[in-house]
Amino acid sequence: MIYRSRELAKDFDMSFMSMENDREDVVRRLFVESRPYSDILKKLLVIDQPDCLDDSKHQYQTIVDDYSVARLKSEGFIRFSPKMLFREFDNVKSYIYVSFDDVAPSESNPEFNNMTMSVYCLCDPDPKYWELDDYAIRPWKMAGYVNGILNKSRMSGIGQVQFIGASELAFDENVAGVALNYLCVHWTDDQQKVSEVAGHKS
Repeated sequence: MIYRSRELAKDFDMSFMSMENDREDVVRRLFVESRPYSDILKKLLVIDQPDCLDDSKHQYQTIVDDYSVARLKSEGFIRFSPKMLFREFDNVKSYIYVSFDDVAPSESNPEFNNMTMSVYCLCDPDPKYWELDDYAIRPWKMAGYVNGILNKSRMSGIGQVQFIGASELAFDENVAGVALNYLCVHWTDDQQKVSEVAGHKS
């Protein structure tokens, strides 16, 4: 017999279980629901040539059409871990890394959390990858499309996304880029999720 605690579920006011939905919402908004901008973002991630945004290069569109969200994630273009692991002979790619920080309960409503969401647009700082045609910089170009898609948008769990700043940064000699920071007012369904795990409805 498996014992499921009703009291345990009732006392879990903030378990962070809903963050998995938040990550999914962000990725879906960036790469599924925002075409044609999501295709441009895919080109900046996948095509490592300085002319990756040249519309006359139809082969580039053919390449990104084959990249689903699952493939972007499995090949490491979308990341949720801050550690960049490279195997010998691996090429440094471009990346989007999504993280949440500074989570705190809202003073006005305990069912909501205030938090900071950061989206890192990263690539190899070698000029042949970092610099694009027409003096554009790959991470800043990525950041522009990410911010255009996310800023002032509303998502089911996160609520309204408000841009609060961007800065250039270097992880190490292999990876550098731009960090975009957003303030989010997040509705938490942790009570419901914990109740489901505990085997009863809230």
